[in-house]
Amino acid sequence: MKTFLLTSRILWKIGMVGHLGRFFPHPFFDFISILLIFVFFDNLIYQGIAQMFGDLYTRVVYKFNLPSKENYVQKANYMLPFNGKWTVFNGGVTKGLSHSWGAVSQRYAYDFIILDDEGKSFSGDSKAVDSYYCYNKDVIAPADGVVVKVSKSHKNSRVNGKKAYCF
Repeated sequence: MKTFLLTSRILWKIGMVGHLGRFFPHPFFDFISILLIFVFFDNLIYQGIAQMFGDLYTRVVYKFNLPSKENYVQKANYMLPFNGKWTVFNGGVTKGLSHSWGAVSQRYAYDFIILDDEGKSFSGDSKAVDSYYCYNKDVIAPADGVVVKVSKSHKNSRVNGKKAYCF
């Protein structure tokens, strides 16, 4: 049983987190990744499914000619969705800087954290979400718009002191 779980975890990492599209940029490998979701169930299944369909949708919308920093023309002005001093933890506009280059829908994503004077992002128990300085901070609109839905039904992410598990 341990061998099966280890094997499924490795295949899951290759298919989901590693995104086969990162190594083989072709929609077929996105499809294979989606199949791996159903074969090797994990607690990130819902996020993985949404991300895979987001990748496929993005590829189709852009007719498989994805935008890049060289060819994209910004249509709106945006600001960061928070106030105060935050630090870019991950992210960038090149393959070398991006932590999600293989995930098309997150290719230009940035992860922000709040750090104290000692460079720590939390105080107290590293497994408690409310120990993190960014917890319970306001999220503001990055551009003008209309709120169409508000929800309080989403669970907080779990953390194990090293990684956040988002739902």
